[in-house]
Amino acid sequence: MTTARDFHQFTIRGLIQTTVNRTYIDLTRRQIIDEESIVDWTNLRSLSNKINFLFEGAVDSEREANILNNIIVEIQIRAASIYPGLPNSNEFDQYLRRGIEIYSQWIRINNLTAPPNIIEQTLEDQYKWGILENKASQIYISFRVARYRELVRELRRLVYRFIRGTCAINLTNQELKTAY
Repeated sequence: MTTARDFHQFTIRGLIQTTVNRTYIDLTRRQIIDEESIVDWTNLRSLSNKINFLFEGAVDSEREANILNNIIVEIQIRAASIYPGLPNSNEFDQYLRRGIEIYSQWIRINNLTAPPNIIEQTLEDQYKWGILENKASQIYISFRVARYRELVRELRRLVYRFIRGTCAINLTNQELKTAY
């Protein structure tokens, strides 16, 4: 049987892992950041300690706010490779912090524990437990960086097609290389 503290640890770590790693995958898929490696969030003692301190703290306290800020700093350090690709890293941190805060408070206030056979939480489970409200939130996503890279790729494709169309397959001319 899992305790509320174990459930809290599992849920908060899962939220961080899912949010950060899916953001990383999306940014690499769209070629906004270079591919490195996904962070393994499972054996990080400092993060585990911070999540446990959060569980032990009072809801809406100054201590809770400080611990949440420390968790965000830990995420920024561990997942530094995603931040250059984010259009607004401050908003990303704020939304992630708010999500951690909401999940944590709900588990602590309601003293929730997971069923003994749970391996992974689904959104349906989270609705059932009352963690998520059944409504759509308004999230604004900036596509400026992705759109810029898409335009650069399209421009390169057009230049390459022009060069191939003029039978200039060998790029020996320096002006032609510069144009390409």
